[in-house]
Amino acid sequence: MKKILHIFRNLKYGGNQALALNIIKYSSLEYKHSILSFQDDLEMKKEFEELGCDIRVIEQKETNFSEFKNKYTQFMIDNDFDTAVTWFYPYILRLELDGVNFVHHIGTAPVFKFSLLWLKSFILVNMYKKSNGKFIFASNHIAKQNKKVYGINFKNSSIVLNGIDTSRFKSKSTYTKRDKFIITMVGRLDGSKDFDTLIKIAPILAKDIDNLTINIVGDGDDRVRLENLSKEHNSNSIIKFLGRRSDVDDILHDSDIFVFLNKFLEGFGLVIVEAMSTGLPVVSYNIGANSEIIDDGIDGYLVNSKDELIEKILKLYNSEDLMKRIGQNGYKKAKAKFDVRDMVKEYEKRY
Repeated sequence: MKKILHIFRNLKYGGNQALALNIIKYSSLEYKHSILSFQDDLEMKKEFEELGCDIRVIEQKETNFSEFKNKYTQFMIDNDFDTAVTWFYPYILRLELDGVNFVHHIGTAPVFKFSLLWLKSFILVNMYKKSNGKFIFASNHIAKQNKKVYGINFKNSSIVLNGIDTSRFKSKSTYTKRDKFIITMVGRLDGSKDFDTLIKIAPILAKDIDNLTINIVGDGDDRVRLENLSKEHNSNSIIKFLGRRSDVDDILHDSDIFVFLNKFLEGFGLVIVEAMSTGLPVVSYNIGANSEIIDDGIDGYLVNSKDELIEKILKLYNSEDLMKRIGQNGYKKAKAKFDVRDMVKEYEKRY
């Protein structure tokens, strides 16, 4: 049995953690998976333990990296892991050890903004030329942006698009308007998504959409500010903050439109695929890897402005036939292109 270690900064609820959870859940029986976190922030501890993962915390403190590295190195030696998968970036090179196969997942697209932090990242990333590890980019967009910002070609690199368990999601059977019309957006409330725009356009949409409800699903440090913003824009009767939920599949199924307003650093919007797996029509910003998931006008809409966002939402609202066509095209694509089992096979080839 091969021993695989997944290394995280923390086990907060996030895209990388959810992706790793799926990989472990659908992994072949020949692999034994363990978790190492560099912060004692273990929101997802129960989920990983339920899959049989051993979890260890070794606190990483930049001010005393030598002590941390000694503990880390001894832990790796004691446990004799075959492969280590890193889920954060760009400090991974300092974790590589002889005799261990390292697979580095890169799920964010950097932006050039000169600063001491960027300079440090630039130096570290250019050290990857010395790496013997394998690099997996979660999208073509991420790979291109890393090359553009840091100016290097990553050797031993490949692209593996994210996947989900599409069978978890029940496809919508009807697109008929009900007593209320529900728009849903899902994401961590930590400033990484543009919930602000959705909150601000809520009163505008409500002028044309009867009994509009907008669900914001997720939690995080930005929640209080977003709730206050909702009050400031008279959206609090429309916006429903549902918090972190375990029934996201049901919430999506009961919705009419899914909106995903990400920011440029977003590497791959996995929740877009979840919405498509439900047969929901999706409207998303035309940035990042979204165009690698959505074919504009066929299985979703890609928009470039607030006005275009409003326009596409209203266009869908006013045509049940269009909602059904877009939603069902998305459902078919999710099933064909983004199944978790295919993704896991690609990861295991690198183990």
